[in-house]
Amino acid sequence: MKKLSTRLSEFIVSGEPAKYEDVLGYDERKIFRSLKSMGERSTKGREVDGCMFEAINRGGSTMLNMVLEGRHSMSVCNQVAKRFESLDELEFAKIVKTKKGAKLVLKVKEDQG
Repeated sequence: MKKLSTRLSEFIVSGEPAKYEDVLGYDERKIFRSLKSMGERSTKGREVDGCMFEAINRGGSTMLNMVLEGRHSMSVCNQVAKRFESLDELEFAKIVKTKKGAKLVLKVKEDQG
């Protein structure tokens, strides 16, 4: 019998991670790419230790997240959120303060089709 850690590592290696192109629609991919490029550009020259982007699709609604860690994470999130406030495709752009930084959450409107 294999150890649990060995079985878990084999399970993790055998699985293929879902790419955001497979989960998101065309407009959502466009917004996600824009979020990544604006977020990465805005962190240059700032005290930001870590930057992570994720797309979550649950029950037809899509959330695009940018998680930052570091001293200037709130100001970077505010700067990026202001650029997305005027988009018609988004329901909201919210900033959540975390223990080590900040998180920007963009909620994409559900398809009316």
